Amino acid sequence: MRVQTSGRAAFLALADALVPLTGHYDLVVVDSPPENVMLVDLALGAARWVLMPTRSDSGGLVGIRLVAERFSLAREINPSVGLLGVVLFGTLSSARAIHAEVRADVAAAFGGGFDRC
Repeated sequence: MRVQTSGRAAFLALADALVPLTGHYDLVVVDSPPENVMLVDLALGAARWVLMPTRSDSGGLVGIRLVAERFSLAREINPSVGLLGVVLFGTLSSARAIHAEVRADVAAAFGGGFDRC
């Protein structure tokens, strides 16, 4: 496995593979499930911004925490990666209490406040 032989630099493999494409696209979207740690690490190593879709159920909150843990580690390899936001889906826009709870969970996981959720 490349991580064993190359160490943390292996997490830049996706970034290295995308470099030749950057002049042709304004935006590249990498979708990765939070439970696939290797893919999340590769995506975070290549990303400038992270936009995380989530649900307000327990699985969504676990996913937020998983990505937040990997996000902290990724910043050591890719210091320019930033959290653009979290998009809550599958919840009515009038569910203000649920939105506030998810906002608090995201802030706790990522160590920052968010104005809108």
